Amino acid sequence: TMPDPLSLANRIGAFREIDAATERWLIDGFAAWWQDGSDPARLVQCLRLPAGTRAALIGRNRWLCIAAEELPGLHRAAALKRAVDAFMDRQWPAWRQESEPPAESSALHRALFFAAAGAPMDMTRRQLSNILNGK
Repeated sequence: TMPDPLSLANRIGAFREIDAATERWLIDGFAAWWQDGSDPARLVQCLRLPAGTRAALIGRNRWLCIAAEELPGLHRAAALKRAVDAFMDRQWPAWRQESEPPAESSALHRALFFAAAGAPMDMTRRQLSNILNGK
């Protein structure tokens, strides 16, 4: 079975490499798009990538996992909940109109900035735990 299209796209973005499965996915997706009439708006669908709200949630969750890597290992979901709440109260109101966080931002705040820019951040500790555990 073929890996998840989003995993294949992440592999390209993160590692800048294309293995055989990724190459097959790209060729099949672009061929389907070309045969479908090559409407640019249809490319995401032909590549079977998530779009709209689902894509925003996946992106937010990926950034939340990156943020969690900056926190101590024990009770990571609780620590992330505290960090998210503090960030949304303190930094986000001043940064929300920006396209990038300030250059001097910590890795944690950079990740939380990109998470907040993608989708709603009003989550419980249990929801954050599920995100961190891949559920």
